[in-house]
Amino acid sequence: MNSTILQICGQLAPLSSVLFYTAPIPTMLQMRRDKHIASGVPLLPYTTMVMSNLLWVSYGILRWSPAILLANGTGLTLGTIYFIEFIRLTPAKATLLPGTVLQHMQALFLTVTCILVVVIWGHRLYPRADILGSAGVLFSVAMFASPLVSLRTMMETQSARIISLPFTLASIANNALWGIVGYWDMHDPHIFIQGAMGLTFGMIQLIVKVWYRDEPRRRTSSDSDISSSSDISIPEIVKDEIVKEEEHRRNRR
Repeated sequence: MNSTILQICGQLAPLSSVLFYTAPIPTMLQMRRDKHIASGVPLLPYTTMVMSNLLWVSYGILRWSPAILLANGTGLTLGTIYFIEFIRLTPAKATLLPGTVLQHMQALFLTVTCILVVVIWGHRLYPRADILGSAGVLFSVAMFASPLVSLRTMMETQSARIISLPFTLASIANNALWGIVGYWDMHDPHIFIQGAMGLTFGMIQLIVKVWYRDEPRRRTSSDSDISSSSDISIPEIVKDEIVKEEEHRRNRR
């Protein structure tokens, strides 16, 4: 690839990450105004955001990459703020996040513990950066795919309101840039795979958003006809046919 294009992408990638992690701010402000979490909105994207960026910050330190540190340091800071704000507004007994708030906090604690174990003792088994990079890819994929955990709810309500369009568009741009930089400039398979997988899930979210949109689809007259006809049981239809046949015979007489 052209070196000028690579240089531009290398400069834009960290900046696009910063914009990507600021994308949920309008959603958070709306939640603060409403003083509650809208039904069906999952906590998982913010939990995985904290986990993923914690891993990538550790990876950036071991590789000593200022670009990775800038991008994921911003993500870790904002992700932590989003996570705290979300659980502050979430009912204590909420279980559709998926899971409970306590389970999400336990998962974060476990992630921190595993990172410390890898940093302190991981070099005895495998290069520490490779362990953290592989784990970072998995958690990044979970973060980018997490809005789709509510796909069933979107299909039932015929609305994709719970998918943030700014977040999705920022995800697509961010992952496209990091995929290019990771493959052609940094030659880092962890960065490239993260970008490619994130781009894939971002496109899926965009398709779902465009297909269902924000408001439930209005039922057409044909849908109503089909629905009303399907409400009639088979015995009632047979009964009507018998009555019509009797009336026809009487008319013939």
